[in-house]
This record gives sequence, structure tokens and C-alpha cells, in this order.
Amino acid sequence: MRPSDDRGKILNAAYSIESDGEGLALVLESGGGRPGKDAPQGRPRNSDYNAALVLLLSRLRDMDALLLDAMVDSKTTQKANVPESERRLLDVPIRLLDEPGTSEVFQKLKRGQRHIGRSSDGNRNKRIRLHLKVPGYTPADAALLEADLAAPSIVDLLPTMAYKPTSPTAAQHPPTTFEGALERIGLVPQRGEQANLRLLLMPPGSSLGTCALCGLDLPPRLLIAAHIKRRKDCTDEERRDLANIGMLTCLLGCDALYEEGLVSVATGGQLMISPSTAHGSALASHVQARLAGRATPWWNKKREKYYAWHRSAVYRAN
Repeated sequence: MRPSDDRGKILNAAYSIESDGEGLALVLESGGGRPGKDAPQGRPRNSDYNAALVLLLSRLRDMDALLLDAMVDSKTTQKANVPESERRLLDVPIRLLDEPGTSEVFQKLKRGQRHIGRSSDGNRNKRIRLHLKVPGYTPADAALLEADLAAPSIVDLLPTMAYKPTSPTAAQHPPTTFEGALERIGLVPQRGEQANLRLLLMPPGSSLGTCALCGLDLPPRLLIAAHIKRRKDCTDEERRDLANIGMLTCLLGCDALYEEGLVSVATGGQLMISPSTAHGSALASHVQARLAGRATPWWNKKREKYYAWHRSAVYRAN
């Protein structure tokens, strides 16, 4: 797949999205050297490598993606069986929405390539693999995410769609409802309210946030702005109800357990543990240690209808 920029120009850079265990991986092919079979005539292979990397990072940021890991995945490193620890480009996971922009992330990915599997021509635009978690996309949605990232967007032309604090006071008190366009329309819809939801749940400058389920205080990069009721099943009015539709869930297990219906929330806030978490398993041990007997302080009467939906539609009662 080759992405189109926001003017509709197709960039000379090939990438793909693959399922990767419980997540997804973006593979950006190397740039430089002889033209590829489908490259524009006379142009080096993937000559728009840098522009494509910036563009893809920007679109992933708009999707509130978490960059779990990144590494060089070139033929040179594969042939030499270079271990992952020596191919890694990032020290810690990065939540792109927490970054002021994508330029610093881009520079980290570029700088790290210099001394990994160096080729004779000194090419620094190597084939890289980015391990991702993108809200709303499962490992089965690899093809969908690949197509969504390729499509041009008009987000930059519609600045009123996203909440932008105009003062320190405004930044500390994001709106509790959303009045803008719910879908940012390019060739594919984007979640117009997602950035606002995260701002409300994790105000700018926060060094820690609290998982609504296990109660652990964690860095922002380890917390998801999750929907209590699945977004695709929400009405437009429910999607705009930012004060009540979302909660922070952690990447240490709570986000996946809730999405899979292995944990839910009863009326009043008591956590419900599915019988599907078999006794004696590692999963059972984790649930018993972190979640059993807990009540979430996030429950209230306004959020109950969303939790009730989850109990009836997702929770595994058997």
C-alpha cells in the first residue's frame, strides 16, 4: 500500500499493516537504491520514505495510537539473526497523542537506524516494524487500518473539529460534551471526538492516571481512553457524552479483559468477574490478584446505562 497525502498525492513509499499477536504492526519498506517494480518511473525505491513516515505517524496520532515498540527489520538484520534488543529504536512505549507533534518521534526512529545493520551504501531509510495498539482496531482489522491510513484526510483543513485549549484554565477544564463533527471526513471517517475524550480523562501535563478497574496509578502511555459502551454501538448523542461514555483502562490487562467481556461493572460499581477466567490459570491468578473484590469509583448513575449495556452485550456470564 502507498499512502496519499492530504492533497491526494500518492507518495512513493510502500507500507503494510500486519496482525502481530494481540496487536498490529506497521511495516515501512526501505528507501533508496534501485526503483521497485511499482515505483514511479525513474525514481529510487520508496523515495518518499521520510514524508510517508511523518504522514503515517501523524494519522496514527489522530487515532490515539500507542507505539509499543519499533525496530529495524531489514534483510541484513534478518540474515545476520540480529536479536531484537539490538534492533530496537525506542526505549519505552509512546502514546502519540501525548507528544506535542510527531517530529520528535520521527527523529528518534531515524536516529536509531544509523548503526543497526549498516549496509554498504550507508542507507538510513531501512525497513522498520512499528508495533501498535490502535483504539477500535483488532488484529483482525489489519487490512482496514492499512486502507484507513492510506486515505487522504482533511483534518488539517477543519481546525474547529478538535478542541484546542486557548488558555491554561481552558486546558485544565476540557468540555464535558462535544459539539463538533463526530466524523472527520476524508475518504474514510475518523473519530472526531477521540482526542477530546482523552484530554478529559487525562488532562495535559498529567504524569500519572488511574485505571478505572484495577486502580493502579500509571504513566499516560500505559492507559487507554476506552469507551464503556463500544463506540460502534453508541448513538451520536452517546458519543458526544464525553463526561460519561469513557474511562481509563490500563494496558497491563484491564483494557483487554473489559473488551473481551471477562470483566464488567455491576450497578453500584462492584466489579464482575466472568466464570470464563478458569481457576488455576495464569489469567485467573491475575484477575484474583488485581480485580477480585474491587469496586470502581468511576461508576455513577449517569454512567450506569453504559455499564448496563456492557453487562448485557459483552460480559461473559457463563
